[in-house]
Amino acid sequence: MPGNTPGIPYSASNYALCFKCHSERSLRNYVIFEKHKTHIDIVSCARCHDPHGVPNGTTLANAFLINFDLNIVASGSNGRLEFRHAGFRQGSCSLCCHGENHNPKTYGPGN
Repeated sequence: MPGNTPGIPYSASNYALCFKCHSERSLRNYVIFEKHKTHIDIVSCARCHDPHGVPNGTTLANAFLINFDLNIVASGSNGRLEFRHAGFRQGSCSLCCHGENHNPKTYGPGN
């Protein structure tokens, strides 16, 4: 059910496509989004990122190839399904994923 999928234990083999361009070390220690390691320990990159790009995407809403997998992620209780980049190490997500409502959930210094 979108928005309430169980986690998947981390395995480097689940990220073979990502590791063609990115080092495992850099992705697991990604400092732009401090919760990145927490997320990749339970979900694949494709839940949030689209390696093929985002047709008709915008720099604000689809930075970093963010394009949520609609089979996994659902709109938040605010009716929105979006990522907003707000500058270096800052942003927010409005969605429901892993059973948690992000309405929106912000990240960055002080959060």
